[in-house]
Amino acid sequence: MSWKTLKEEINIEEELDRRNIDYRFSRGNREIVLRCPIHNDKDFAFRIVIDKTDDKWGCVNCFGCKFSGTVFHLLAELDDITFGEELKRFNKDISVGEIKRLKNLFTSMLQKAEKKNIKIKPKIYKEKNLKKFTFKYSDKMKEYIESRDIDIQTSKNFELMYCNKKDDKFYGKMVFVYRDTDNKIRSFGFRKIGKIPKSEIKIYKLPKSDCSQMLYGLRNLIRNNYFNSLFIILNEGEFDVQHLQNYKFPAVGLGHKDITDNQIDELIKHKRKNIIILLDGDVKEQELIDMKKRIKSRYIEAKIKIVRIREKKRDPNDLTEKELMELLNGIL
Repeated sequence: MSWKTLKEEINIEEELDRRNIDYRFSRGNREIVLRCPIHNDKDFAFRIVIDKTDDKWGCVNCFGCKFSGTVFHLLAELDDITFGEELKRFNKDISVGEIKRLKNLFTSMLQKAEKKNIKIKPKIYKEKNLKKFTFKYSDKMKEYIESRDIDIQTSKNFELMYCNKKDDKFYGKMVFVYRDTDNKIRSFGFRKIGKIPKSEIKIYKLPKSDCSQMLYGLRNLIRNNYFNSLFIILNEGEFDVQHLQNYKFPAVGLGHKDITDNQIDELIKHKRKNIIILLDGDVKEQELIDMKKRIKSRYIEAKIKIVRIREKKRDPNDLTEKELMELLNGIL
């Protein structure tokens, strides 16, 4: 029995129907999502790839309990039988050797499919990389943080630092530390400070790092107990997140004007259903609508509100606490 034969012999939807499992179609009928039957989850956070043209056809994973494998592993678990016994349901004459071969094939296909979908291998930086920077701020940096209305405690929560080594290419720049929810350093960002035009202010991230794997500031929400709110606010930039968290708003950063699948998966994992999209004032209406559709295609249960800043030249970090409260009035 080949993998191709198995694809033809099994109908995933029928197998779920036989077991009275409620499911929904997602991503243009390329995937099925359901409540995880392994740990009886209330959210539709269990995914099965059903597109037979996809290398990951038959692969399953739960964003909650982390159960993963193929649809045959899932069915075996539900039927309380072994993987081999489940395969025998589809082919009574299958041999032990063939079962082992298919099990190894599934493993290699999963690995191949994962590698295919990762453009840049996420890099993890060691804590010793922090030693070259300092929390001892320059006068310029203190002035800059105060002008952003960010207090010292918030700046420490976000590990805002300063590069004071004259021989370093980032000398005189503010340093951002990008940590994921496992407290691992994913990247460093560097930003010029001082009196320079806003259009020229950019955050330069380390090459070969991939911040699209995470939501900036999510770790801080969890650590500092700002995560009790039922809502989560999606911002574009790092300073937007710092500014809003400074006022105890549950904000996280995307790092750009769109959201990646990895970032949506983080929302699913932490069960943030009520989502507010609050990006810069110059973001087009259609871009916001497209982002909302992208989230909904992967996270069906999400309830999404788009909040717009009327002034095109203003960002969330330009707003006062009173203005933010007025803007979000009736939602939070």
